[in-house]
Amino acid sequence: MGASFSRYLCLAVGVAYPAYASFKALERPHTGHDSKQWLTYWIVYGATTSVETVASPLVCLVPGYNMTKTLFLIWMMSRQTHGATIVYDKLLCPFLKQKESFVDRKLEEAQEAAEGVLSSFVRAWGQTITDQVVAIQKSDEFKQICLAIKALASPDSIEERRKEKSID
Repeated sequence: MGASFSRYLCLAVGVAYPAYASFKALERPHTGHDSKQWLTYWIVYGATTSVETVASPLVCLVPGYNMTKTLFLIWMMSRQTHGATIVYDKLLCPFLKQKESFVDRKLEEAQEAAEGVLSSFVRAWGQTITDQVVAIQKSDEFKQICLAIKALASPDSIEERRKEKSID
């Protein structure tokens, strides 16, 4: 099976389906178990994706890696195997509890640093960006694009497109 196909399959199985299932769990009343299952899945998925990203130079050398990962993700989300709960309870939770204060401290430091960088960026470039946005908004091209979008969104235009589709 092609590497590209298996990557897309892995994405569909590992992200798209769980995202939709998480949406369904949040929107259904009284689904505490479903919500917990999907929250646990996302915690484990995030941890494995983080490790995978760091190990990516080695991972790409493993034949069949994406297919193996897809099978692992299916195992993790299965209601019969409770794979994500097993990985969380046996590995992640004990590890995170042990490192929690260190991680909290580092995250706080990173947040403060990011806020400092953002503040410096806004001080240095804020006015320039504002001037550019204002100039774009005043341009004829921008006004033409806005008029075209407005025309496309008008009820008459939408009805015309529906009629065209029904003719085809």
